Amino acid sequence: MKSYPRNHARVLIASLFFLLSRPVLPAPSPTPVPSIASGAIRVELEPITSGLHAPNDLTSVGDGRLFVDEQTGTIRILKAGALLPTPFLDLSARLIGTGDERGLLGFTFHPGYNDPKSPGYGKFYTFTSEPISGPADFTVPKSGPFSHQNVVAEWQRSIDNPDLAEAASRREVLRVDQPQYSHNGSQLAFRPNEPYLYISLGDFIIAGSASEQVVLRGLGPSLVLHGVSALDTLSDPLIELHDGSGALIAANDDWAEGVQAGEISALGLAPNDGSESALLAQLPPGTYTTILKGTDAGSGIGLIEIYATSISAPVNPVNISTRGLVQAGDNVMIGGFILGGTTPRKLAVRAIGPSLGSAGVSNPLPDPILELHNQDGELIAFNDNWQDTQQTEIEAAGLAPTANLESAIVATLSPAPYTVVLRGKNNAVGVALVEAYQLDD
Repeated sequence: MKSYPRNHARVLIASLFFLLSRPVLPAPSPTPVPSIASGAIRVELEPITSGLHAPNDLTSVGDGRLFVDEQTGTIRILKAGALLPTPFLDLSARLIGTGDERGLLGFTFHPGYNDPKSPGYGKFYTFTSEPISGPADFTVPKSGPFSHQNVVAEWQRSIDNPDLAEAASRREVLRVDQPQYSHNGSQLAFRPNEPYLYISLGDFIIAGSASEQVVLRGLGPSLVLHGVSALDTLSDPLIELHDGSGALIAANDDWAEGVQAGEISALGLAPNDGSESALLAQLPPGTYTTILKGTDAGSGIGLIEIYATSISAPVNPVNISTRGLVQAGDNVMIGGFILGGTTPRKLAVRAIGPSLGSAGVSNPLPDPILELHNQDGELIAFNDNWQDTQQTEIEAAGLAPTANLESAIVATLSPAPYTVVLRGKNNAVGVALVEAYQLDD
């Protein structure tokens, strides 16, 4: 394990959190970069339609039709040069607001949309801002109310009419608590010939009343140290930091060439590869957005890390969560996280199953069992029903699960890697959510 100096004791986000659930899908492959001829390029703009309201994106399924998602809640079709009067799908009644940065914000087709033999035949996905309704798959402890929840949902087109979607086919994929109205992320995309849906989420929050020094890192090539194929990594990551208004505060491409390279190295946070990114910033309390992207439109697997460097700074709560299918036998859900720094920290880990049903999740795990293991694989904590062991501590943290059959563990852990195992009682199967929270001191 790499050791860090004491002034790097407060880590806002654990370095890694991953899901292993069998059967394992193949790792994503790099998206080929097309060759572009050099020389002068002439660009002309030509209107193709009018009458749209706050259009966000335009895409096609390869049959000549163009689909436009409007922030106000409708997906419209441009067919044979004409805008069809009837929307492909109308989600306006589900939205919490469309006059700011909320609304229907993302839309994409399954790569097998046109293939009758594909499980994704006729399926597409939306990203919407909706009123708070049920537990979220991803949240953070917050003293006040959340603004809304961002929801990713799967839909099916009509069998009888390809220009219409089946409104009753909705299946919820992901629900995220959003602290404020802005910076919702919302980009949805599949890479060619792969089953992975990529979902972008925005923002992190500096809480409290004092400024805090943070280091942000954008990693790619060094992920080979954690089992990611070198061919799949983001080869040259670039990181940007934006404030609550969207203004760019700082950016970095290659960390070793930046003016902060010495300070970052002194903190023990220098990335392992010179092409990776890192920046140091002193941030007052507020909302911030970090963007990680590939230089020259490169693609691949990358990792964003956020560290608070001051030992005197207050610890801010952090939540990392993953939802997936828990199967029988050895096909359990396994979540891993790494605690950095030099001092122990108090965390809560939860396994959520039955209450997911109220959020529209089909086939929730009826009775989850939660295990916490150390880096040697030894079992250090176990819980079946959260009220059986640490009920007082869990309620005091404001993290009592909704259902009595759900599980939770509170533990003070030293810096090290840890593994969380979520399985179904009596070999039951179903969809479950595993969460890790960093609690206040």
